[in-house]
Amino acid sequence: MDNFKKFNDTHGHQAGDQVLIEVAARLIQCAGKHDIAARYGGEEFCLVMPGADLKRGFEMGERLRKAVESTSIPNPNGGPDFQVTLSIGVSEFWTSDRNNKDLIERADKALYEAKHSGKNRTVSFQIPVQN
Repeated sequence: MDNFKKFNDTHGHQAGDQVLIEVAARLIQCAGKHDIAARYGGEEFCLVMPGADLKRGFEMGERLRKAVESTSIPNPNGGPDFQVTLSIGVSEFWTSDRNNKDLIERADKALYEAKHSGKNRTVSFQIPVQN
């Protein structure tokens, strides 16, 4: 989630917990029946989509990003509802991967590119161009 630490610092951990619950609910709603949705870190989630290619992963990332962006999350403090956005990194399994760590590293690189290029976007990992 974009700017989650600042959100928690500003609105409190109860509000942050409510946001986590709502984002997790959208992730589960968007996931296919064979997909695996999980919380990966403090404000990070992952969706494992067995058999999906990069195009399908990107499409799911956009679907999820838009679903969260359009959700009004009730404020447990009684103030206005919250709107949150997601930055999403997408990668696909390569037959050359030694383990899941390679896949996760590529997804992380794409995630950081999404965050550093303006947030609230989905970025797929692309093979760097060799000169």
